Amino acid sequence: MKVLSVQPPMMDSSPRMQHALSSAAQFSPAQSPKAAAQEDREEECAADGPAEAEEDEQEQGVSEQAEQVEEQEPERELEGDTVLTVDCLCPTPEIIQTELDSSSAHLVWSDPHYAPGVSEMEDVPPPLQIHRFEVDWTQVTDPGDPIKEEDWRPLPSGDVDTQDVKVAGLRPGHTYAVRVRPVLDWEDVDQDNWDIHTLPSKPAIFTTLPSVPSQIKPPVLVSRERKALKVKWAFPDEPGGPDMQISYSLFVSPPPTDHGGMADPEGFVQVYSGDEPSFKLQRLLPGQRYTFWVMAWNQVGCSERGLPATFSTQATVPSQPSPPVAVKSNETSVSLYWKAPPNNGSEITSYTLERDEGCAVGQQPQTSGTGSSFCLAYAGPLLCAQVKGLHSGFRYRFRLRAHNSEGSSYWSECLTAATAATLPSCPMMPTVINTTRTSATVSWALPQNDGGAQIVYHQVELQALSRPAVDLMGPDWMQTFEGTTMGCTFMNLRPGCTYRARMRCANSSGWGAFCFPVELATAADVPDAPGPPAIQEGGTNSLIVQWHPPLHNGGARITRYHLELTPLPGSTFSPSPMVLHLSQQHQHQQLAATASLPQHLPQSP
Repeated sequence: MKVLSVQPPMMDSSPRMQHALSSAAQFSPAQSPKAAAQEDREEECAADGPAEAEEDEQEQGVSEQAEQVEEQEPERELEGDTVLTVDCLCPTPEIIQTELDSSSAHLVWSDPHYAPGVSEMEDVPPPLQIHRFEVDWTQVTDPGDPIKEEDWRPLPSGDVDTQDVKVAGLRPGHTYAVRVRPVLDWEDVDQDNWDIHTLPSKPAIFTTLPSVPSQIKPPVLVSRERKALKVKWAFPDEPGGPDMQISYSLFVSPPPTDHGGMADPEGFVQVYSGDEPSFKLQRLLPGQRYTFWVMAWNQVGCSERGLPATFSTQATVPSQPSPPVAVKSNETSVSLYWKAPPNNGSEITSYTLERDEGCAVGQQPQTSGTGSSFCLAYAGPLLCAQVKGLHSGFRYRFRLRAHNSEGSSYWSECLTAATAATLPSCPMMPTVINTTRTSATVSWALPQNDGGAQIVYHQVELQALSRPAVDLMGPDWMQTFEGTTMGCTFMNLRPGCTYRARMRCANSSGWGAFCFPVELATAADVPDAPGPPAIQEGGTNSLIVQWHPPLHNGGARITRYHLELTPLPGSTFSPSPMVLHLSQQHQHQQLAATASLPQHLPQSP
């Protein structure tokens, strides 16, 4: 019976190993491969001595792996023949360094082949037909320690049918080992005569690149006070590699009251940087919601922005409200409204509005001593109130405070409001400041009586008096200005025209009456062009020419006209321009002139 046993792929190509391979290829039928391998190892140990004991132990471990395979699949004997057993080896995979990153590695390997010595056999084994490759991997703690068989596990993605594989899902900065075992296609193998053992390759050991830490989970609230919050956070799930030094940066929005740095576009500011995974943030507002997130750092860089978490400080009394606002009043009442102040974490339940005893308009209210006391005007949850039973023509001061479950706020600043506010009186006539050919500027003063309320708007109207201006803007009053300033300028006026302007004022009660109008005139300008001349009658040496006057004289009386005669082509007559004075015919919107011509006029060609 002929038996061939070839060393597995983990063995090296030293002369001692080559001797073992050649000895295994010359086994007699009476000697088993296991016994022959054991005898060879004893001879080599005796010859080499203790200096190479460690290397012999490694070779012995590899040989035991091959023996386990032989024990699992014993030799099969046929009638009169022996099944030849050979080993199929797969080269050690190589790492593509350009594709090695923090979470994956790309490995390639060359074609599997028979173990050394098989080509020298008398019976040549069949060609290898690879069906697929089994890829195993494991994480390595110490590359110098042997890898146990039970530590190997297959890739989650399964076997591959190419001679490369990308191993993904790895941890940054960790060491891994990968081995490959070919799976044969047995259709073309004579299994009655050949038994081919496929052994795994030597492991390819590599270390992934380190990376930045993973995203930090939302912070957790540790303690809460009225003006402080303490938060903590967990260590990142992936620090980016073994022995990484992790530090943290804490961000919050809105910023604390004493923070002077610039906030990012979302309103967050950095309030802590250090190695501790917790921080107590102080100088916060009571009852305020604050949003936190954390960023982790290591030697490689910073993580992405952490997940946010929002917490509130403890509630306190409401903030001081703003003064109420007077919206309407009459002879005996004032209507007010107000805005809710920040509740500081506890809902506002009611408001208290108080007023003083009041004083006549024009008098100063008492601020101390007897008569300066306030009395209740309203108490309830609404944001408005009508205070009745007041004296006509009096000014009153009002103050407000808010209440919640924690207590009462400070009193607001006082609002002064008067009863019986009326429309403002008629203002004085505007004053003309300046005029040009096309513009005029006027100004005015406030009326003597504002009606008990502040003047908030002024309105100005303009009316055209001259016919050319009336033709342009019509005969009615036209509003030209409304605003808060004390003057305005009229633009795009006709030159030499007369206008008049009037104005009125408004307060919270409405518009007052218009003042007496003031007249204004723009500066004169040249007249418009007259109508085209027409020959009305002609004689032997005279012509009567007629034309219409201009539509607008420019604001001044027309004193004369220029009439020019132009000879026809080929004529030798060159009259001078004629200057005609205004005649009585201008009253009828039509002008005529008689021109004397030479006795002998040339004929027209």
